[in-house]
Amino acid sequence: QVQMATTRRSSKLAGASGSTSTTKQRSRSKTPTKPKKPKMSKKQSRVDPGSERFATKGGNSTFFKPPPVKDILKRLLRPSWLLYPENKGSLGGFFDFVPIHLRYGHWFFLAPIFIVAFAFILFSKRPEPLSFEPTFPEPFSFYFYLDVVFFINNAYVLYLILGKVGPAPLVTFTIWSWCILTFRCLSSAVCSVYPSIPLLPNLSEFFRFPALVAATLTTIVWNFVLAPVMYFAFFKTQESKRNFLLWNLQFHMQEIHTFNLPIAVTNAVLSTGSRMLTSSDLWSAFFVLFSYSLLYLLILDRLGVHLYPVFSPRSKFSVIAWSVVFCLYGTTFLYWNAVMEGGRIESLGGGAQTLFNTAIGMNGIVRDAVKEILS
Repeated sequence: QVQMATTRRSSKLAGASGSTSTTKQRSRSKTPTKPKKPKMSKKQSRVDPGSERFATKGGNSTFFKPPPVKDILKRLLRPSWLLYPENKGSLGGFFDFVPIHLRYGHWFFLAPIFIVAFAFILFSKRPEPLSFEPTFPEPFSFYFYLDVVFFINNAYVLYLILGKVGPAPLVTFTIWSWCILTFRCLSSAVCSVYPSIPLLPNLSEFFRFPALVAATLTTIVWNFVLAPVMYFAFFKTQESKRNFLLWNLQFHMQEIHTFNLPIAVTNAVLSTGSRMLTSSDLWSAFFVLFSYSLLYLLILDRLGVHLYPVFSPRSKFSVIAWSVVFCLYGTTFLYWNAVMEGGRIESLGGGAQTLFNTAIGMNGIVRDAVKEILS
């Protein structure tokens, strides 16, 4: 009897353990297993990290969320150069695709000397007096309406960009110059109707050549230098290159990198072809460039924002790259002055105005015909 009781107890325990094991197996089989992420090699993660941030989803780019302004202002007072040293000079990991030697470490020793020399020459060679000859299109003329259309277009593009990603793009040189061009179109249209507004005519003329040279060099440098370098040198995988192309070929990206040039030429050259550029115009362009350089080198570099790695102050070729930009500014100044002086732009402007007048005339003919039919 004792043996029978023990065998019954052992069989019950075995049955209970078997049922618990089966229930555990069933519960394990019911719980979904998480898919394992593909492991990246050390070389791939080192060369091409963060490039997926250029990925487009439904045509919209994904950008990092910048830190609060109050936190940035507090960190600016710290003695350390990098405001977020834990990111190794890459804010939010967004600029991990930039080689670490271009975003972390000491500057090239000639870089600060070059900046100080540029500031000294800029303010010591300021034209006296710094004067401009205000020239604007005739009120309600062909170029007046073009300025209005360009302003609406530029403001809409700004609305699209800032609505998608917030105010972060305002620190880029492209959007910086796009805002200058937008102001130039608006002020030109307003001053053509109300030329006696205080300070506005001179301020509009101050930004004439800065808008023109920025649009010229943005179109050339981005499309033929920076974008190819980023595509072939910084993005190593086919997926990251494809994402970069999709990001670059969006409507607003083409507006600010390609169509900005014809807008600036129409506003600054075609509308007032008789107004030659002077040394005051060249100085104003260098002043705007110097102002953005201070923002880029003293604030964005400390934040870990490296928008243009080619111009990194840590590179041994930084002084050469900056010198090329200054030479391009001078070349652009001489080129547009030669175009306006030689009268080569008059044929283009006259052709555009002829088309406009023809369209207006056809509109009048159609309108008169419609009136006759209705009467």
